[in-house]
Amino acid sequence: MMADSNEEYDEDNIRKSCLRDKFEELDEIIEMIDNLLTIPLTEDGFRIAEKAYEDFKYIVNQYIEQRVLLDKCLSQILTQIVTVIRVSPEIETKHRAFKYLYLITNVRGYKIIARHLPHEVTDMYHMLQLLESLDPTDTSNWETRYGAILWLSTLVILPFDMTKFDNGCANLSFMDRFVKLCMTYLMSTDACRKVAAFLTSRFLSRTDARELHLVPFLHWFIEKINEGTIQVESWDRFGPLAGLAAVLKHGAREDLLPYGSQLLECVVRTVNINNYPLTSKYAIKIMGRIGLVFLKPKVNKWKYTQKRQNLEYNLANRNVPGQFQQMKESHHVTGEEGDSDSDNDEDMEIPSEVEIVIEELVKGLQNKNSTTRYTAAKAVARVINRLDQEYGDQVVCYILELMNLRNNENSWHGSCLALAELARRGLLLPSRLRDVIPLVIKALDYEELRGFASVGDSVRDSASYVCWAFSRAYSPEVMEPYSRSLAVALLTVACYDREVHCRRAAASAFQESVGRLGNFPHGIYIITTADYFTLGNRINAYTDVSLKIAQYEEYTEAFINHLLKRKARNWDPNIRTLTSKTLSLLAARAPLYMSYCAMPMLLRDYTRSEDLNTLHGGILALAELVLAIRSYGPEHILDRLHKHELEYLIARFNQENVLKGSCNSMLLMACCTFISNCSQAQLPFHDRPVIDEWQQLIDECVCHPTPEVRELAAVALQNLSLQYYSDDTEAVILKRNEIVERYVELMMAAVEQASRMGYAHALG
Repeated sequence: MMADSNEEYDEDNIRKSCLRDKFEELDEIIEMIDNLLTIPLTEDGFRIAEKAYEDFKYIVNQYIEQRVLLDKCLSQILTQIVTVIRVSPEIETKHRAFKYLYLITNVRGYKIIARHLPHEVTDMYHMLQLLESLDPTDTSNWETRYGAILWLSTLVILPFDMTKFDNGCANLSFMDRFVKLCMTYLMSTDACRKVAAFLTSRFLSRTDARELHLVPFLHWFIEKINEGTIQVESWDRFGPLAGLAAVLKHGAREDLLPYGSQLLECVVRTVNINNYPLTSKYAIKIMGRIGLVFLKPKVNKWKYTQKRQNLEYNLANRNVPGQFQQMKESHHVTGEEGDSDSDNDEDMEIPSEVEIVIEELVKGLQNKNSTTRYTAAKAVARVINRLDQEYGDQVVCYILELMNLRNNENSWHGSCLALAELARRGLLLPSRLRDVIPLVIKALDYEELRGFASVGDSVRDSASYVCWAFSRAYSPEVMEPYSRSLAVALLTVACYDREVHCRRAAASAFQESVGRLGNFPHGIYIITTADYFTLGNRINAYTDVSLKIAQYEEYTEAFINHLLKRKARNWDPNIRTLTSKTLSLLAARAPLYMSYCAMPMLLRDYTRSEDLNTLHGGILALAELVLAIRSYGPEHILDRLHKHELEYLIARFNQENVLKGSCNSMLLMACCTFISNCSQAQLPFHDRPVIDEWQQLIDECVCHPTPEVRELAAVALQNLSLQYYSDDTEAVILKRNEIVERYVELMMAAVEQASRMGYAHALG
């Protein structure tokens, strides 16, 4: 695991060195597009076209993480592609041009590309004809259909009369053909379905199309969804759901309101029967937007707002006495919950459908799919924004109830996302923070063991998002009572979380809070120490970054307590090993706290635990602290406080048969480390029975089949000999000779290779 972290850190450095500042291959891309007109339609031409396609794909895919660099060149690139499509009489050349268009769209996004596509009315008829001539089930040239539909979504919003195209069609009007096309591709199973939903929403937002085709489309949707509910495994509902979600987003409220109840009933029934991720995602989108249809748009007077914050002021005055009093005078907060102009002038009637919507959205916050949970969080915030304060606060309470130990990680994750979205919109009032902040701090520490691994990294990540949203939403004086506890919680995650994305998310939230609030202790120094790259490597975060932060007393004991209570018993043995090493380094910052608090906790609770992870982590931490306290603590403090417990620890393990069993390798390794460090710490155990007990354990480990156990046993024997077998007394000399002779004899008689290697290593 540690090797993985190093590789991850190296990849970050490589990525940093490869960042670009502009789209450098523009001329090459334009030339490749122009060459499409010259590639022959022969076997050799197909090979040339395929090679050119791969080169084009390689170039544009390099900008996936810096896609905005394409923006300045998009118009020029798209103009060239469209020119090829218009000029070429060969359908194969058009296919190749549309493939290039899709590659650009895949990098930049279809909504951005739609803004830059040409918008000449004459292109609409040709694109519609092209789509009608293509086979919707053809898998070899689906990019052509995708690009043509996307281009139509730009053309359809032009304000012109579509009936002027009706002259060439005797059976169907141009608009009827358009509707048929939308419905056909909404039922497709490829990527065309997504842009078809986009096209449908734009088409039905036209006044002439809305009057004639909106109601038939809604009936068609209900029919298709009801057909899909009969076949539970059918995927045919994805397109209609995506189409309705887009129509509800762009449609007029007064047109959709009469059908809201019927649509809601249909969607609720669908999501209860089928729980595909796409089904639940689109269903949540639809239900959230139906809720907005039932609620009138209004100016929300009760939400929390504040004046624009001054980043330079926060940074410059972070250490100035009376800073927060000055902030209170300069930051006038409006929209407080006690405002007499809130919503008391009008009693708001909540339709029963809205209650159903809210209930389904809260269920969506607990969905097993993370995308659905995020969709539900945004939908909940939008609906609450149109409620009055009383109803909005009830929904917030409903969300907070999800954050309890009875619920799983999905509920916690969804609740955190919802709280973040509410805070961003000012819908989480400052009076609620005293209830919310403790739950957010719990979420930052959330981890549940599942089998041989754990879950909860998504919860910790989303909790960091909540803190990030708080720093942007509230003024410094509102957050000042919670600043220290949040700072400690965020830095604990930033330094000690197992997952790199959680460490970086917490560091980002801390940095945002320092910049916007300015009341996190020692924030400026810390954000220069704990950044995106230094926290990318787990070992560096534990053993370097956390030590630099722990020099401040506000964080020292909090870091130690977190390592002891959470990381020393972690399910990952690499984390437990790293925790023990970090505790030994932190002992230099707080030797007395380690002696009087940490050591008793380890001896009392951890070394007597029946849980293997806790026991292993406790022995390792104890071993490292013994040596660290001897180096940094007051003289003889170990002898005075913990000598008896340390002396009889291995004996107690032997009496309780703790070290016996098939899974004892980790415990034996930890005990060898304990013996080695106690010997280096020069504990006064000379001529005590404990030395024989330690020697007996080393004898068992020297011939162990696990190489790591044999290695640590040899190191333990070396340190034990240097400290307790170095005297020239007759008894000690006899003991040394007896061990050497016995090991030589056992090595010569051993049949297994592992045993011979172990004895030879110990003798060496």
